Amino acid sequence: MRKLLVLFILFASLIANAHDLLQEVRYTIGPEFHSRSKSQFGVGLVSSFDSEAHIPVNFQGQLSKYLELGGKVLMETTEGKEWRGNIDVGGKIFFSSGSFIAIDGYFGINRDNGGALALTYGNRHNVAKNFYMDYEARAAYGDAVVYPDGLFKLAAGVIPTLRFGNPVTASIELNTSGTVDKLKHDYKMDLIPRLDVNFGAVTIRGEYNIAILLEDNNTRNIIGLYILYGF
Repeated sequence: MRKLLVLFILFASLIANAHDLLQEVRYTIGPEFHSRSKSQFGVGLVSSFDSEAHIPVNFQGQLSKYLELGGKVLMETTEGKEWRGNIDVGGKIFFSSGSFIAIDGYFGINRDNGGALALTYGNRHNVAKNFYMDYEARAAYGDAVVYPDGLFKLAAGVIPTLRFGNPVTASIELNTSGTVDKLKHDYKMDLIPRLDVNFGAVTIRGEYNIAILLEDNNTRNIIGLYILYGF
């Protein structure tokens, strides 16, 4: 397992630049293996410091032990202009093996930035009682996330997570992605430390998206703060 993680980091570090919009194409608030409750409502504030803030709002619910559906609206403003944003509608199928497959549809609201369709495979490996690794492999198609004139985009992520009892969970995500036939122009890598603090049904989450090996054409680091309510 350690060898696979080291190889992943070395490969991803060869050519990398910055935050990828594909990370927003999911109905959940960030990557998630399984929600803490049967239904969940989330709202957040996301900013890259040099642009207008984004406000994600999501709702998701488990219809059964093996099926979850949800949606997310990601709103933003642009220098005093009217609101615009995107909406994501998706679902997730869980398997008894400890893995899942998710599908997301991503569309513009009051804007014409194209759409996207993403397919995700996820798996969790429990290393110790309070330590586990989440893995994701993703494929996406659509103008919203694929580099112009590119065919489709692939992404992979690994998230080592340490749980300090029930109230505090700390993780650090390593995410890399690229348009398969445009890697020279569109290969990105991000390191995302994340901290969850639980207060009963309410979870407060903070994260900082660090673009690794930045290029001049894309140098944004992004901070996010979220409140999740499970019921």
